[in-house]
Amino acid sequence: IHFLSPRATIETLMDKLSILFDKAAESEARVVGFFGSGMGVGVTSVAATFASQLAQKQSVILLGLDLFHPGWYRRPSVSLDMWQPRLTGKVLQASDFDSLIEHEKFRYLPGNYDILSIQQYQEEEIEYLIEKASEATDVVVLDCGSVPESAGWYVGLQKAAIRFFVTHPAHHHTIRPIMDAVRHLDMDAGIFQMIVNR
Repeated sequence: IHFLSPRATIETLMDKLSILFDKAAESEARVVGFFGSGMGVGVTSVAATFASQLAQKQSVILLGLDLFHPGWYRRPSVSLDMWQPRLTGKVLQASDFDSLIEHEKFRYLPGNYDILSIQQYQEEEIEYLIEKASEATDVVVLDCGSVPESAGWYVGLQKAAIRFFVTHPAHHHTIRPIMDAVRHLDMDAGIFQMIVNR
């Protein structure tokens, strides 16, 4: 468990992430997942900070799989919900990833804007998206959000070689049910690097 103080700077966060990432460096991971214990704990912010630092040396795509909130406050020209027909039809092209939002040297696909469609994605659609993104970049960072029932969370958990779990001290009561859900997938809490974001 790694704690961040309320006054932590981006440099502090990056120091923490680099320590954690270096520990897992022997795994040639190309997919890194960020998961959360609830809405607003900072999953998208931490994932974007990680992606921006990694993008200094490698090509990075950040996929917003958080189906409740896109983590992007302007109406984007592209988003996960806009791509759903392409995922269902399995017709994504490498050039589609060139149209993603350029942000701090990485490419970003914001999540779904429709709060009612949290369960609309199939696991195979998310798997297809991650596979195609992996072909288009060096590293894929997944913002899986905080909804364990979603296909994005479930597939991200299985596909990510490195997994960060972002929580808040007040969310201690929500962590156990989430970890119970993880155990149903024959995994345990040890698969996560935990970040407590204050």
